[in-house]
Amino acid sequence: MKIWKRFLALGLVTIITAMMFVGCGSSDISEGVAKNDYPITINGVTLNSQPTGVAVLSQNIADVILTGGFEATLKAKSEDCTQEDLSILPNLTIDDVQEMKNLGVTLVLVDAAPTEQQTAEAQGIQVLAISPAKSRDDCKRLYREVGSAMVGGNTGYTKGEKACDNVFYTLDDITRLVPSTGTQYTACYLYDLEGHVATGNSLFGSLISYAGFFNSFGNELNNQIDINNLLVANPYYIFCAAGVKEQLEQSEDFKNLDAVKNGRVYEMEPSLMQRQGNTMLDTVTTMLKHVYPELFVTKESKKDTSDSSSQSDVSSAADTTSSET
Repeated sequence: MKIWKRFLALGLVTIITAMMFVGCGSSDISEGVAKNDYPITINGVTLNSQPTGVAVLSQNIADVILTGGFEATLKAKSEDCTQEDLSILPNLTIDDVQEMKNLGVTLVLVDAAPTEQQTAEAQGIQVLAISPAKSRDDCKRLYREVGSAMVGGNTGYTKGEKACDNVFYTLDDITRLVPSTGTQYTACYLYDLEGHVATGNSLFGSLISYAGFFNSFGNELNNQIDINNLLVANPYYIFCAAGVKEQLEQSEDFKNLDAVKNGRVYEMEPSLMQRQGNTMLDTVTTMLKHVYPELFVTKESKKDTSDSSSQSDVSSAADTTSSET
């Protein structure tokens, strides 16, 4: 009996010791917020401590970093990160390893997983891939991963969640400013005339709804359609990338669309439909400025052009939300 008890006690000690070592190891944030900031694992990459220098090679991740206030350790960026707050940083690519080392970069953030060769050539610089969000729910995953990578699996994870919530709270506020017309107009966003559009299962497709419109391609998937379906949908409003408006007007197939004939085609800066930080607020606001310019009348011009108190109230509300955004 004593021998049996001795083996049982030894077994319990072994289990407890093993659990202690597990507790001291890295926490995979895919399973939730980490107990400690580091070490943590994000998408298969383990970070043992906070990176002292970060190169962000994704305009989308850069937008999330700025939205969450995580930019303190940024040392470099890619050319497409044109955000004004990052203009001081040098433009690099994933192949500029020596330049990154000279800047003190220890972590590189990218949208898609690097090749084995790129990983091998990084020579001590960790490369972490964080994919864009596919939906509102998936957006929290994006912000958690970015926040955790920048400042830790507890601090950054939590701060990222809050930043994501704030973006969508503001989007909800903007939506409430949309005038009630009794009719929900159809709209779409065209990246090009080859069938690349913002569909309903994408985060960018949902921004059309935040602007108060019904997405003409809300039932389509993966941002791809047969472009001839544009003729069938015949959206009331068309938002598009620069250059697409002229193509529509010159096309024998599309120049007779109602939106084209009636001047309801509006071009937008492409980055507005590529970034998932505070830029999404600019995206919805830009759509509304095209369709409801009266919402964005300045206080000075309101005094000169409108005696309507209801109009003044709406414009004041828009001014308030725009300033907060």
